[in-house]
Amino acid sequence: MASSKDLLAAPPVASAGGTITYLGVPKGYIAQRPDIQGPVGPNPGQDPTQVKPRYEEGAQYDPNGYSPEIRAQMQTQMDAAGLFDKGDRIKIGVWDDTSVAAYTKLLQFANQGGRSVPEALKELGTLSAAERAERGLGGVGQAGAGGKSARNPLVVSLSNPQDLRTLVDRTARKTLGRAPSEKEMTTFVSAYQQMQAQQQQAEYAATETGGTVVAAPDPSVFAEKQAEAMDPVAAEAARQVSVMKTISGALSGMRGA
Repeated sequence: MASSKDLLAAPPVASAGGTITYLGVPKGYIAQRPDIQGPVGPNPGQDPTQVKPRYEEGAQYDPNGYSPEIRAQMQTQMDAAGLFDKGDRIKIGVWDDTSVAAYTKLLQFANQGGRSVPEALKELGTLSAAERAERGLGGVGQAGAGGKSARNPLVVSLSNPQDLRTLVDRTARKTLGRAPSEKEMTTFVSAYQQMQAQQQQAEYAATETGGTVVAAPDPSVFAEKQAEAMDPVAAEAARQVSVMKTISGALSGMRGA
């Protein structure tokens, strides 16, 4: 799944007619970035870089096509940047008019400064109260009923990596007849923790939007399936050895009787 950072930084695509109207800036607008030195000009390496705007009219509605989890992340970031008005009620995971208005402010600020959205969010965090007021921005984290934050930020809880490594090592030895490689261990830990994070993000969004959330699988079950996927040939060989041992044990028992 793409992260909110990747989605926010994506450049716009021109319309069929090839004309783009950018948010918050006039036609032909070019921003000056004194913090980035240009490679050409009267003073090479000293002149500011000229940057075209990125975000076109209509981009403020794009998050309607994202998952509720991504929308929730974006809303949390915008609230922390003071882009919501005092008393705004954030519907976490829902891209309504309130979120559209806040996102529009962000895209306008980004275009005016020649910044990407992640850069704009970082820049907003450095503004003084007076600078915020001048730009029509509110205080940091003031959205929600009564001016309080609508929700606490999501805190994702993940299984201890060492516990997962121990589990996959034990499972691989049993299922494959060998220890897993370092790459196989790392892949398992990353894959399982990603599923845990996705489940918790979905639950966080679902408390506002409703819906069904599928829990991450039991780690032991997931470890066994992953081990079999790592080396199907070894898994089948180990299975055959187990079957032969079971048969041999049964025959020994019959002879002993």
